[in-house]
Amino acid sequence: MLFRKLVGVIIILITSIVSLNRIFLPVDNQEDKNLFSTSNVIQDIQVISKEPHSVEHPQERSRVREYLYVRLAECGADPVVFYYDSVESYKKKRITIGNVYGVLEPAGKKASSYVMLIAHLDSRFTNLVKGKEQLSLGAADDGYGLGVILELIRISRLYQKQWSQGIKILFTDSEEYGLDGIKHAYSFDKHIFDKVGLIINFEARGVKGPAVLFETSVNNKKVIELYKHSKKPTAFSLTSAVYSILPNYTDFSVLKEDFPGMNFSVVDNLNYYHTAKDNIENISGRSIQHYGVQTQEIVKEYLVNKKYSSPDYLLSDSNVVYFSIPYLGIIVLSNLLYFSLNIFILVIFLIITLFYVKQSRIRLVNILKITGVNTLYIIVTSIALYFVSRFFSQTNGLEYKLISLAYVDEEYPVLILSLGTSVVFFRWLYAKHMNSSKATLPEYMASGILVLMLLSAITLFLAGDSTLFFVSLLCGVLSYVSLLFKYSKFISLLGLIVTLLYLIPLLYLLYVALAFGSLPIISALVLFFVWTLFPTFSAFTGTYD
Repeated sequence: MLFRKLVGVIIILITSIVSLNRIFLPVDNQEDKNLFSTSNVIQDIQVISKEPHSVEHPQERSRVREYLYVRLAECGADPVVFYYDSVESYKKKRITIGNVYGVLEPAGKKASSYVMLIAHLDSRFTNLVKGKEQLSLGAADDGYGLGVILELIRISRLYQKQWSQGIKILFTDSEEYGLDGIKHAYSFDKHIFDKVGLIINFEARGVKGPAVLFETSVNNKKVIELYKHSKKPTAFSLTSAVYSILPNYTDFSVLKEDFPGMNFSVVDNLNYYHTAKDNIENISGRSIQHYGVQTQEIVKEYLVNKKYSSPDYLLSDSNVVYFSIPYLGIIVLSNLLYFSLNIFILVIFLIITLFYVKQSRIRLVNILKITGVNTLYIIVTSIALYFVSRFFSQTNGLEYKLISLAYVDEEYPVLILSLGTSVVFFRWLYAKHMNSSKATLPEYMASGILVLMLLSAITLFLAGDSTLFFVSLLCGVLSYVSLLFKYSKFISLLGLIVTLLYLIPLLYLLYVALAFGSLPIISALVLFFVWTLFPTFSAFTGTYD
């Protein structure tokens, strides 16, 4: 038993490190000119991010616009600049903005359908951080998007003779202030969107981490079918629901109701977002490469496959549920299949529970006791961490916000200490249940599964997506069932590994999206999940058999 504990701890540590580590992100390809190259993107970013180029900087913004115009001309995209005068901007000033637009056709003909690649050319205007004015150089936001699009054009032109569809490029101005560029384009030059069958928008909320497909258009069934062509996919249908509550908008927000599309962004460390830290020294080559390897196959599939010749092909009348697991790929489920699987999990759970009751391995009073004590602990812990997050927001001179509380200096040490302490005490509480109350593994596991099922139902009702809990429920119920069998230890270990691979990066993504103010929410989620993970680990080690 001691040996299995040691093995289990080592496996958990390795799985946790691997799930958060960026080793699954691709490295730059410098050998094969037919593949996406981060080095080429960085060369463009170096020019784009030399100086702030926000709506407050007309000359600098003009230089970036001219550079992009020249680059598109070099690519044969016949660029045009659409100017819009007297646009109300930062501090109520009236400015002129200009979008850069280009088109690439299949060899020797006009396309009947196009993929439109979008990124914004302006950096963030003055941002007040802790009483000090900050100006971003826009290396990531949106140098990543601009550079990635230019590199996608380069590699796509290598097989231009195979194209059946074309590419449209739109570099928008004044995205950071009111989405002015895309709004004016869609209002006054709507013809540039003619025959567009797919939008791919590129953003950056931070400077590193995986490039996440964090949002799609409505009725995304066919869009996700196309996305399945990508390499190293990182996508969660849950993030669209989360993004809808954040005070953030992108160019895609204006278009997503009218066009099939995908919205990509790195989402990591808001301390680099809209500040002077968004510069060339802090960019991540692996993040840039991840944008590329995901989207180059999507673009190629759309350009060469004749089935996309109608711009209406990707329109659908239904959504799908999807999520990715590092190293395992993306899993896509129809709403019917997803609902059926949840019902199946519930039915299996109830059948096995009745079996345990007949074996006298489950007593209702113990389940109620465990549920009550654990829920109370989670509530008290969340309240305590709410005050912790308020305290550190005040010591940093920041107004407390539950969502988007950024620029807290001690953020990650506090996060690790808070979550670590709460989990350690929860582990002590678990041991007390199992030793003092003589609870059984099926009882403890059943209580945790019931709570996850309740949370799953609530999030499905409120947000329309409960995939946050799906993998934990599936693996938890498998472990619950496996307690009946001789070789349950290995099933429990496998369930533990898959759950951690899925949960750790997703919970981290949720945390960085919501930011430091969400500490009580994230801590509660972590504790709800370890509620079932503790007995799963015990099932592997043989403790409390």
